[in-house]
Amino acid sequence: MPAGDGTEDLYAALWDESSIRLHESGATDTSYQPAVHFHAYAIAPVQDGSGDILLAQSDGNIFRFNRSGDVVPHPTYLSPHMDHEAYAIVPILDDTRDVYIGGSFTTYDGVVVNHFPRIHGDGELASMISTGP
Repeated sequence: MPAGDGTEDLYAALWDESSIRLHESGATDTSYQPAVHFHAYAIAPVQDGSGDILLAQSDGNIFRFNRSGDVVPHPTYLSPHMDHEAYAIVPILDDTRDVYIGGSFTTYDGVVVNHFPRIHGDGELASMISTGP
């Protein structure tokens, strides 16, 4: 996933429950040291030029990591909880910095959602896409 900070760097989630940042040359960015390790089901850059990323954990949590790998805490970012996994995080390419999150979950921080809510850049629920009547 591109870093989203104007560089050609990218982030990758690994199967050993970690994530890495790679430079355009393919070299590992050693300044990125994730503070928390878990199997990430989805990864996406935050659309604010910070180089931060969102990682969806297998137990239904989403965390925001900064460029050095530290978890970005509340109040800057709320770590929501869902009742199941998120399999995709899709940045919305407009000025809102929102993302869509898709997965097997049916609740987002206790609110019933239809597997595909729109989330603000701070982690707050923005809206949902209706899946039918």
